[in-house]
Amino acid sequence: MTSLFIGRWQPLHRGHITLINKVLDEGKRVLVAIRDTAIGPNNPYTVEERKKMFRKQFGDKITLIVIPDISEFCYGRKVGYKIRRIHLSKEIEAISATKIRSKNS
Repeated sequence: MTSLFIGRWQPLHRGHITLINKVLDEGKRVLVAIRDTAIGPNNPYTVEERKKMFRKQFGDKITLIVIPDISEFCYGRKVGYKIRRIHLSKEIEAISATKIRSKNS
């Protein structure tokens, strides 16, 4: 089975890493979809820079794909997969890419 993570990853940070490692530790494969966002204040990193962040952190433990900059995820009836929220510690969930970006400005 494979778990899918969709995000901007602007930048990849400890919260993202903890979340993905939790699923890897469950023995599942991980597919990370990087949204192809336009460069701007909230999206300072290119797709290639974000791919490098993932490769440096995870090597070949995950599969990466690039997707358009989606605005919503839609589904119809139950079709054999679920949407699961993974709860992490309050410390990890408090990590904010927005705050990280503002420190790097």
